[in-house]
Amino acid sequence: MKKIAIVGSNSFLARNLAFYLQNQDNEDCELELYDIQPVDEKSPANYRQIDFESPSSLDAVDFSCDAIYFFTGLTGTKKSFERYADFVKVNEIYMLNFLDAYVRNGGTAKIIYPSTRLLYASSDEPISEDAKKGFRNVYAVNKFAAEKYLEVFSNLYGVKSCTLRICVPFGSLIKGMPSYGTYEFFTEQAKAGKNITVFGDGSSTRTFTHVEDICKALYLIAGNDACVGVFNLGGRAKSLSEVAEGIAKVYNVKVDYVPFPETDRLIEVPHSIFDSSKIDKLLGLSYRDF
Repeated sequence: MKKIAIVGSNSFLARNLAFYLQNQDNEDCELELYDIQPVDEKSPANYRQIDFESPSSLDAVDFSCDAIYFFTGLTGTKKSFERYADFVKVNEIYMLNFLDAYVRNGGTAKIIYPSTRLLYASSDEPISEDAKKGFRNVYAVNKFAAEKYLEVFSNLYGVKSCTLRICVPFGSLIKGMPSYGTYEFFTEQAKAGKNITVFGDGSSTRTFTHVEDICKALYLIAGNDACVGVFNLGGRAKSLSEVAEGIAKVYNVKVDYVPFPETDRLIEVPHSIFDSSKIDKLLGLSYRDF
């Protein structure tokens, strides 16, 4: 039986991963869930509250399990400038506190960390893991810093880790739970009978990955000893225009193309097309379309 912990278990991707792991037919999985929110009547029996600022609280995590998924963090581009202190604390200090607790407790678990497309520079060619970085917002810097903390703790203490850079997720495995980000923003507008708003001409192209494919990759990484270091996750490359027009057709609305607000233009990464050949080869991955 595999013993797996999810830290930051109340986040969108974490909840989908827990659902995925609990519905695997071929593997027994003992799951432990940890997050900062208090335990209440809706909390699952395997959930425990932890305080990322308290060493004694973090000591409660089972660092000797097979794998720990670390989902704790704040997301957002513009918000990361407005709340930079919170973003540094939650995305970086909490990671360092966690790694310190891991070492103090003689951790052996493999740490699996989801990162972001936003640390890359824009490119209309497929981006490999060693491609040029961009860092247009505080959040991108936070995520890259957390990746490097994992690297230096690995070098010094032998911490096992794998970082999975995810471009743009879409969909959800949990009935009634909406997705988030670009796809959800477009869909919610269309469901409300409104035209979909796209900044610019819609030519910006990104790799969209269904949540089920993300969960499958995260699951397979835990059991593959070759999956260490940093990997891009693949999907389907689509322009924002393709995505918006497709959703608009389903809901019988139109797409409005509006000028890019200057602030958004400066902090966003227009093109993010992932080359995921490294992890595809290791795990034999294929990706679903919309």
